[in-house]
Amino acid sequence: MKREMIKTASTLDEAIELACLELNVSRDDVCVEVLEVPKKGFLGLGKVEAKVKVTIIEGDSDNPVDIKDNINKPEVDKNNINIINKLEVAKDYLYSLLDNMGLENFDIDVNEKSDKKVVFTLRGDNLGLVIGKRGDTLNALQQLCVVVANMSGGDYYNVIIDVGDYRETREQALRDLGTKISKTVLKNKKKISLEPMNAYERKIIHDTIQNINGVKSISKGTEPHRYIVVFPVEKRSFNKSKKKKRYSFKNNNFRYNKKYK
Repeated sequence: MKREMIKTASTLDEAIELACLELNVSRDDVCVEVLEVPKKGFLGLGKVEAKVKVTIIEGDSDNPVDIKDNINKPEVDKNNINIINKLEVAKDYLYSLLDNMGLENFDIDVNEKSDKKVVFTLRGDNLGLVIGKRGDTLNALQQLCVVVANMSGGDYYNVIIDVGDYRETREQALRDLGTKISKTVLKNKKKISLEPMNAYERKIIHDTIQNINGVKSISKGTEPHRYIVVFPVEKRSFNKSKKKKRYSFKNNNFRYNKKYK
């Protein structure tokens, strides 16, 4: 019996299933290596099928065994194998995207924040093209990598793409903007509308403004042109007591006493 099989198909899942059928094993008993990420191409040109190498997890030279029964090997959870594959798929796809953009002499630092989240930090020269206007290109690349990483199903895997310390710098700039706009609204007592932002950046603005007394913020419009409106809120005071009118009784008439006014 073959111990490994290389298969191609239109999707990663389909290629893996074909290999498992030919090896006559279940998906839980194999380790999957992604050799090629599928690409749809443009107008039928440049289409690439998914290509995987499926290897049987063996115990001895004749029969595959369940990893849980092999005391000489640590227990391997299929979800962990899935997570490792997702990380590699996302990283390989990002390399291919950047290569197609004509970038050279760059590195990708991999920082696994948890078992379901990774941060890819790009380092190199002339990476302004990757960021784009207000990070639009960077956000688009990130969204594509998230989609590709989760094509095989399973638990959702989050991919963050950063260039140097751009994300941190941008977040601080948005917090500063929220504070500055709030001060202007408080001073002029007039609402201010900001330029359209993505949901992630709008959240940073909202979180900043909710901690400032006297102003509030709401989002208006529809994606991708949804924007924030910052407006003043009247402060209510509960300390002021109403002045009470005092009356005096004289000659069977009630008379208003001005000294208590």
